[in-house]
Amino acid sequence: MSQHEVYLGDGLFASWDGWQIRLRAPREGVAESLYPELAKDPAVSVASPVLELAVALPGRRDTLKIIGVDPFLAATLQPALMGDIGSGIFDLFQPDSLFLSQSAAEQLQVRRGDLLPVVVGSSSRSLRVLGVLAQDTYSQALGIMDIASAQWTFNQLGRLNRVDLRIAAGHDVEAFRSELSRRLPAGVLAVAPQIERDRAAVYQAHAIGSIRNWIARTKSTGFFVAPALVRRTGLTM
Repeated sequence: MSQHEVYLGDGLFASWDGWQIRLRAPREGVAESLYPELAKDPAVSVASPVLELAVALPGRRDTLKIIGVDPFLAATLQPALMGDIGSGIFDLFQPDSLFLSQSAAEQLQVRRGDLLPVVVGSSSRSLRVLGVLAQDTYSQALGIMDIASAQWTFNQLGRLNRVDLRIAAGHDVEAFRSELSRRLPAGVLAVAPQIERDRAAVYQAHAIGSIRNWIARTKSTGFFVAPALVRRTGLTM
């Protein structure tokens, strides 16, 4: 896990490099008209729209988390991520293209230039791998796409499920978060970094406990536990 990430359960992590308020919508998302309303609010200096998806892969039971972002807005809030992409940031605007984290590339056994098949509805499409992010950028398995391309590719036109906000100087962050919560659409939450940290701590403690129990049960049956799993979780055998 990188220094900018925390575990949120269900295999998900969160990064809070530069955001001060995160709006989280239900799984089905929210109309993207919410974003321009936030972007023009005088209390908001940066609003970064995000589409998070769990994408099915042919022949695999697990899914790949794909994050659709506006590359330039995301670069303002997540310099570590966009700094790793570098000049390739312009390649993100190519249709059906994505960057993969190192973990995702290793799990899926793909590299730069390869085609990654994904399931969209009842059909299959292929995404071109533009590059592989450094392990320190994102330790979890995920892909990064331009948000417009992600919306088009996965039939999510006009939908978002997250907006990251940085508040303008001179405005009280907590006061604005409280005020914002009262006018958000139903089901959309305005989350402070500390709330995500507290939630992450609970999930992480539960996850580590579960992994410890699994390792103990596995050892008792004589099965082999991969050293890589132990190193990644920071546990001891």
